[in-house]
Amino acid sequence: MVRLPQARQRGLLAVMMLHPNQVLGADRLISLIWGDDAQATGTGSLRTLIWSVRRSLMPDEPLKHALGGYRLEVRSGELDLEEFRQLARLGGLAFDSGDHDTAVRILSQALRLWAEPPLVDVPHTPAMLGAVHGLVEERRAAREALFTARLALGHHRDLLPDLEAETSAYPQSERSWECLMIARYRCGRRAEALDAYLQAREYLAANYGIDPGPCLQQLHRQILADDAALTVHVHWSGV
Repeated sequence: MVRLPQARQRGLLAVMMLHPNQVLGADRLISLIWGDDAQATGTGSLRTLIWSVRRSLMPDEPLKHALGGYRLEVRSGELDLEEFRQLARLGGLAFDSGDHDTAVRILSQALRLWAEPPLVDVPHTPAMLGAVHGLVEERRAAREALFTARLALGHHRDLLPDLEAETSAYPQSERSWECLMIARYRCGRRAEALDAYLQAREYLAANYGIDPGPCLQQLHRQILADDAALTVHVHWSGV
């Protein structure tokens, strides 16, 4: 395992790993790693930083100088982010084919690759914060896909604590509210399922000035009508 003691060393490696096998120019690297201090940072500081990281990565030295900048050479299977994305895709395909057990297994495997929060030990420049946000959204989408697959297998009771935590952490996610409403309804907690809808509606109105989307509204109507389909089907457009 390579240990990089300085935050900017870790930031450089993180940036390069987020852009595997791509050439990144010096100006862009300085902006990504130094952020607001980029204007006061010269290419000499970048070269020194790259030299220190390359020395730590020896003997392989995958960080290469390339025409126009620098490139991190990465082979297939070496990046856990690529592995996660591949597993998330396969989990979605399994769900779409109706193989919910396989979907749960693969999506659980994908999510075990994560540390929380991602990139916590790198400089929090604006660009890096944007990268972190993107990674968190990918993780959230995989978690919602896993919730969907587990609900399809009847795991609603076991899911309740996770779904309540998810809607608290990401109240903008209508998909998570749908999962929570279905789980509560299937647990015989109809009033709490309807209350979840009200919470979602209030949050969306207060923060975005919008009403819940058609899927959430349809689920609300189904719960009000005690639609028997809710006991055996999950109603949304797919993983």
